[in-house]
Amino acid sequence: MRINSSVTVLVGVVVVFSVVFGCGPGNPDAGGEPVTLTLNVAGMTCESCEEAIVHTVGQMEGVDMVESRHVTGLTTVLYLPGKVSREAIVEKIEGLGYKVIAPEG
Repeated sequence: MRINSSVTVLVGVVVVFSVVFGCGPGNPDAGGEPVTLTLNVAGMTCESCEEAIVHTVGQMEGVDMVESRHVTGLTTVLYLPGKVSREAIVEKIEGLGYKVIAPEG
C-alpha cells in the first residue's frame, strides 16, 4: 500500500534526523528526561533573594526552569540530569550565600 510505504520512509527520515542532530535517547548529550528538584533554602528574605537564585541557577546549562519563593523558603528547579547535577545546583545556590537545608525531591 502506498500510504504505508510513505509512513515508513517518513519514520526513517525522522530517526536519521534525530541521530544526526542529537535529538533523542541515542545522544548522551541530550540530557535525558527533565527532573524536578525542590530545595528548602534558608536565608531568603525578599523578592531580590528569589530573583538572584532564579537568575543565577537559570543560567546553568541544563536548567529549564527555576522558581523560588522567599515566603515558603522553597526553590524548585526543572533540570536535565545529563547536563547538570543536583550537587552543582545546590553549590550554585550556596555560592550566593544561602543555605540549602535538604532536597525535597
